[in-house]
Amino acid sequence: MSDSPPFEEPSDALGQIREPDGADGQSAPFPAPQDPVGLEDPADETRVGPEGAGHVDEQAQAAPSASGELIESFESGVASMFAAFERTVLSVIRPSDQPAGDSQEVADELVDPKTAAVAAGPAARTRDPLTYDDVLPPIRWKAMLYVLVSIVILSGIYFGATFLQVWAASDNDDTQAADAIVVLGAAQFDGTPSPVFAARLDQAHQLWQDGLAPVIVTTGSNQEGDRFTEGFSGYVYLLELGVPDEALLPIVDGGDTWQQMSATANQLEVRELDTALLVSDGYHTFRLLAIADEVGIDAWVSPTDVQPTMRDYVREATAVSIGRIIGYRRISAVSTPE
Repeated sequence: MSDSPPFEEPSDALGQIREPDGADGQSAPFPAPQDPVGLEDPADETRVGPEGAGHVDEQAQAAPSASGELIESFESGVASMFAAFERTVLSVIRPSDQPAGDSQEVADELVDPKTAAVAAGPAARTRDPLTYDDVLPPIRWKAMLYVLVSIVILSGIYFGATFLQVWAASDNDDTQAADAIVVLGAAQFDGTPSPVFAARLDQAHQLWQDGLAPVIVTTGSNQEGDRFTEGFSGYVYLLELGVPDEALLPIVDGGDTWQQMSATANQLEVRELDTALLVSDGYHTFRLLAIADEVGIDAWVSPTDVQPTMRDYVREATAVSIGRIIGYRRISAVSTPE
């Protein structure tokens, strides 16, 4: 018998290649030629190994499988993160009266239009996807109207209460002894006091004669085009009534009540005069006392007998309503040009 190895049936085309080996027709197996190192096709998952023909390398299968799972896990995590972000945004911008369960449906529709059309099929391509503008809460006109009406009502109540305070204070007469009598300025015509101003000067003259204060202060600047100031006109008027010059203190600064009171406060402080008896129309009483407190004068009011009109009350109540909120000095700064 021959010493040749026993005959083996070839397994497949990728198995061992056999050729005739002699005249007896038997063939000797010899391995298929191996590829050089590094030249094997990485896409070929079937390799010839020691286990035999047709064996599939387990490591070659395990590597692609592990990397695919990692990529799939990463993509799933990113998608979950964006979905959670969209739900959070929608929960903030969605009106409170909309059911919370609809936020997921809206979030699912807030996607790229092309992606949504491809994923949902031909039926979804006919409808435009929602945007964030579509889910913004609508303007609540009714609520805004309620707020505006409430503001108007509260403002009316506030003004009405202020008007009553101004009206009630107009009858108060706190005439008493003080360090100085201060006459608030009013209109004058080329050095001659107007009837309103003259009534205040006459009241101050009477108070001085009654011995309630040793000094009379006249206040007020002039309007554009005037030759004389209100303070100087009052000073001359009282001189003609017999008040000596040493008992008069004209202050020609101040185009409005706050400025006149502020300038008076400075002069009283220089002369170490602490208290003042203010002379003006009755409807000025409430605001005069508030301004005196603001500029630091301890004061009382002796009103004249001039009867104010409804327009005077309304104008005074308006000034007090604003002054108590922003301060009388600010009103003076706004109303008086530099």
